[in-house]
Amino acid sequence: MSSATNMEAHYSKKNFQSFLWHSSFLALASNFMDVDTIIPAMMLNLGANAWQLGLLTAIMVGASSLMQLVFSMMVAHVPFKKKLIILGINLRIVSLIFIALLFKYQGFIDDKGIIMLFLFIFISLFAFSGSFSNVSYIDLLGKSILPSERKRFFSLKQSMNSIGLFISSLAAGYILNQSTYPNNYFLLFAFAAILLSMASGGFYMLRERVASAVVKLNPLDYLKQLPKELRKNQNLKLYLIVLNLLGIGLSLMPFVILLVKQTTGLSVLALSTFVVSRTLGMLFGSLILFTIKNRFKYQKVLTIDAILGASLPILALIIPEKEWYFTALFFISGLFVSTYKVSMDGLLIEISGNHNRTLYAGLSGVGNLIPALFPIMVGAFIQTTGFTPIFVLIAVLMLSSFFFIRKFQCHKTQDNS
Repeated sequence: MSSATNMEAHYSKKNFQSFLWHSSFLALASNFMDVDTIIPAMMLNLGANAWQLGLLTAIMVGASSLMQLVFSMMVAHVPFKKKLIILGINLRIVSLIFIALLFKYQGFIDDKGIIMLFLFIFISLFAFSGSFSNVSYIDLLGKSILPSERKRFFSLKQSMNSIGLFISSLAAGYILNQSTYPNNYFLLFAFAAILLSMASGGFYMLRERVASAVVKLNPLDYLKQLPKELRKNQNLKLYLIVLNLLGIGLSLMPFVILLVKQTTGLSVLALSTFVVSRTLGMLFGSLILFTIKNRFKYQKVLTIDAILGASLPILALIIPEKEWYFTALFFISGLFVSTYKVSMDGLLIEISGNHNRTLYAGLSGVGNLIPALFPIMVGAFIQTTGFTPIFVLIAVLMLSSFFFIRKFQCHKTQDNS
């Protein structure tokens, strides 16, 4: 092995460890600010209706990813992106601090509508700064870790994440049960800010040695790249379709929380149990993928995800109306989320190369067009049609992704390195 190859392997190992540092502490922080349980329950405590819950879900899940297209245009001309990813995570930390302070001092604000408005602003800042960071994250990850180590990284990352998530779910459940509102939410977001600050240390330790391809395009020219890339890369077209369809599943569980609240009531104990159950599902899925890391194929995992995702809304409608029965539903949701994220992240790396990875990260935001708009429509229609027709539609859309998943043809190219 040449000295250059040894050096490349050395830096790949260092960056491998740095990315794992970040993801481990991010996992510890995640359940304190969980978008499927904690934040929806927080909004319902403030009196949010289905439409407002849908709007917030759209911002957190869909719109933030859609913004990746805008952010990728902004950073495409920057060859080294370490400073950008650090800026993004620091903005997320600031937003969490402001949310914690809002709950700490909300007694001084009489109007709950004002509190909700500020929450929308700070949560939007948190979500959008995350999508800003993600564009640079994908590019840095793709050029910092050797191709031969990527699948091991994704499976190990998800396994460590799930262990961290399980620990944080127990801690979050303890805080919810032992502290009263609003102090419990102050503590949740304060701990999230502290742990995310620790996670940022991984980005400071990164060694960015390879410059990304510099693309200087105005927004119109940048958007013109989309049909060009779609014609060149059939896998990109399939990726965006699957991202649109399966991505709906990421915005489902806040409405399940609403269903629980309307049918059985939502106790603090049940909420903390849902958090733990969802995390156990993520841990189970991650450990399975890590165990078979050298054998599993992204297509097969996504096929299983299509079945899991489609089953969630149907099960929500047919299980008995007791909040404890919904615990199993959150376990399946965690299983779906963990395996879906590993597969989609891995696929994006596989179908792109150093010369177009930033562009593809931005274009992947287009795949969130339906997930960005769907929660708003769901929130509006649930108030008039009820849950049944909407949940059946979600199941059909997610199951239809199967026909596109089977068409993927993922073959590594030299450019993927």
